[in-house]
Parts: sequence; structure tokens; C-alpha cells
Amino acid sequence: MHGMKKSDDSIVAMNAANKGDDTLAEQRSAVLYALFATCKLQSTNPIEWLTDVLRRLPTHPADRMAELLPHHWKASRDLQQATVKKAA
Repeated sequence: MHGMKKSDDSIVAMNAANKGDDTLAEQRSAVLYALFATCKLQSTNPIEWLTDVLRRLPTHPADRMAELLPHHWKASRDLQQATVKKAA
């Protein structure tokens, strides 16, 4: 690395250390794409779903995470809305 500045060396080292992050980023993108596609299939607004899930995630029981998946979320949301309409 002749002729490189010290800061250039650190950038090269950082890039080498983060090389595997591209694969992880691709996997995460694929998961989000699949979840958003599921929302579409369920006629669910993906932004509404994601916003609600991110709000509930910190306090939601770990053994009930499947409830937050788009197809389960949509069913519980529909039931909740029907209950509210019935009460009104």
C-alpha cells in the first residue's frame, strides 16, 4: 500500500473487515421483501404493518412472535376492527 495515507490504510482495513456484511445486508433485504410481499398478498399496507410491529416489538412476548407476521397480524387486526364496529 505504498503511497497511501494512514487514513487510507484504515479505510482499506475497515472495508476488509466489513466484507461479509454485504451478504448479511442482502439476507436482511430479502426478508423484508418477503414480508412486504406477504403484506401485499394479505391486502395489508406494509408501512402500517411495519409501524405497528416495530411499536409492539419491545413488549411483545417472545413465544408469541408469530402473531406479528403479516398474515396473523391481518387476521387479528380484522377481528379487532370487527369487535370495535360491533360495540359501536
